[in-house]
Amino acid sequence: MTASASSSRPRQRPGRPCRCPEWVAHLIIKWRLQGHSLARIAIMLTEAQAPTPTGTPSWSKSQVDHALHTRHLLELADGLGIGPEELRHPPRR
Repeated sequence: MTASASSSRPRQRPGRPCRCPEWVAHLIIKWRLQGHSLARIAIMLTEAQAPTPTGTPSWSKSQVDHALHTRHLLELADGLGIGPEELRHPPRR
């Protein structure tokens, strides 16, 4: 039996490197917890000239939604004591 096979911890897939700068991820988390919709967050990120993951000049609602489901953003939120359900279903404004 190899050392990795004897490990009780499940192996995590490495995934793609994060394409969302940490300051942008913090904005997405902050605005989502304030109750902003995905569409409104996309508008605010575009207005802030935040770089998009795909390099397009403006953010879309689907890009914000995808960012909320990435391991990078979920781990960042977890480090702040914020669970995934809080991000997906924030308080209504």
